[in-house]
Amino acid sequence: MFKIIMCFFIALNSIVFGKIVPHPSYVVLSEDVTLDRGQVFNLESETIKITGLGNMDRIYYSFSNYDERLQNKNASTQALIIENIKLVKVAGNHNEENGYIDEVRGQTNFRILAQFRVKPDPNVSGEYTKRITLRFSEDKNSISNEGSVDIQIRIKVLKVLQLTTTAMDLGSAVKGQPLSTTSGGTPGYLKIDGSPNARVKVNYPSTTFIYNKSNSDKLLVNIKSTPSLDNDGNLKLDLSNTGEYRVRFDGDVRNTSTVSPGEYKGSFKIQVRYD
Repeated sequence: MFKIIMCFFIALNSIVFGKIVPHPSYVVLSEDVTLDRGQVFNLESETIKITGLGNMDRIYYSFSNYDERLQNKNASTQALIIENIKLVKVAGNHNEENGYIDEVRGQTNFRILAQFRVKPDPNVSGEYTKRITLRFSEDKNSISNEGSVDIQIRIKVLKVLQLTTTAMDLGSAVKGQPLSTTSGGTPGYLKIDGSPNARVKVNYPSTTFIYNKSNSDKLLVNIKSTPSLDNDGNLKLDLSNTGEYRVRFDGDVRNTSTVSPGEYKGSFKIQVRYD
């Protein structure tokens, strides 16, 4: 008796599917900006890398929770809007119109670029936030193997700084006597108007010259402020709840013995910016 052994060979094809893994999976687009109405500006993320794509040659993407509105914590105004958000600097064949990346070969990387516009609204200043999710899939109509990147947007729009000054008067004295705002003169003042509770940095020279009418003689003026400069030569101030601060400027001339009598005038430059 013969036993007949029948062997069957079944061909198996294996397909390796990847898992879409973004690095990082959470990005923050954050900026403090000083803007006027009608301006446009961009924020760009760090590079985001997608790995674990296996044999996938194409991945699809879309932005969810995306519209032009941002939430303003301080008011209901929509003075700042998102004009556009997209992928840039993409490794692979990027089809922005249809929302996919070809020729990924197991991985890809890109950055996120968001464009913002300030609408004509006098109440534009404030803090704006929004959360958008960037989703990925190997199938345009499916969420299988989906990965995502959470995008947190935080923009603080600062008021344009308004500066007002009043002149410093060093008073009058007989030739050879000193001049000072604290003895016979009047101090000058700088009034700063900006965003409430914001920090500003003030710079000014420690000395300047004043000249007579013919510019033939000059006097050296020493300048100091209240509050005073720090060791780095800066004056850092926290604006009030109404966005204001008033700085006092005093000056003195210690030597008037070498110049001719007369009226002396001059100026010095004060620089103020958000810190």
